[in-house]
Amino acid sequence: MGSFDMSCALSGISLGMRQPTKMFFIIKSDYDWSLCNPTNLYKFCSFGVDMTYDDYGRYEFDENQPAWKEFVCFIQKNSMYVEEGENPYHEKEFNPKNSDHLKPDYLFDMMYHNRVIVKVSKKSGGGCKEQMTIHPYPIHKRVFDDICLKPFNGYNGVVYDANSINDEIRERIDINDKIRERIERIVDIHQTKVVSGEMSQEKADEIINSIQLDFDRYNPFSVGIYESFYHNYSFVNFIKKYGLDEFWLQIGQICMMNHILYNNRIMVQPQMSSGQEYCYEKNIDFHQECVNIITEIKHVYDENYKCACYFSK
Repeated sequence: MGSFDMSCALSGISLGMRQPTKMFFIIKSDYDWSLCNPTNLYKFCSFGVDMTYDDYGRYEFDENQPAWKEFVCFIQKNSMYVEEGENPYHEKEFNPKNSDHLKPDYLFDMMYHNRVIVKVSKKSGGGCKEQMTIHPYPIHKRVFDDICLKPFNGYNGVVYDANSINDEIRERIDINDKIRERIERIVDIHQTKVVSGEMSQEKADEIINSIQLDFDRYNPFSVGIYESFYHNYSFVNFIKKYGLDEFWLQIGQICMMNHILYNNRIMVQPQMSSGQEYCYEKNIDFHQECVNIITEIKHVYDENYKCACYFSK
């Protein structure tokens, strides 16, 4: 059947035989009317899984990694049955209740052919859809370790790394819990009023929904760099099974990566195969040309900025 490389979704570097990979999985977003953020088209629906590329779209890895086990649970609970189509090679049956269909090789084949579809509740806003496909999002491990996890300067002058991001998440979660407790108390009060006849159910729902919007606005996983994740509720199960330390490690890493995506204007979307043509020389030429162009543009910008400053005095 031949062999082919995949490509790093972040850099375009070829993922050849035995190349270490950090694998994420992404789901089609239900909002496709805005291109302001890197996760507007696709959102992350997993933490990172350490893998090694093994040719022809296959990967070798330890299936006991928490990120992989939780991703498989996510597929089991949320994906829909897809019956076999006319093409026996590219339209195979996918049944999330069949354990054989959740084995890595079969599951990757299904994702490559858009057969893994998640049922999503509608949200308010434009461009809503109910069925979203899931795709692999591999990043070369060197790119992930050396670029994505590199500390960066925040807008407030603070140098962020995975640990400082974790501290910020902890602080936001404390606020999150207080707001949730307040919502639950108010919901109980309003439901009591509905039962007693003091308030209509319609009015109670209106008040509760407005409070829920406030909660969503302050939810640490739906604002800023945390909005990448699609299914917040899966965090609860992850923490219960694998502990907070593993959770902080995983979410810190993906938040660091999202910073790189945003600042380099890289949209999250499925990766391409490199085919049977090994593209390393082309990668080098392409990125070197980009560096030359950026350097030239920056020099012109710096000179124009100096002139503007001089004439503004």
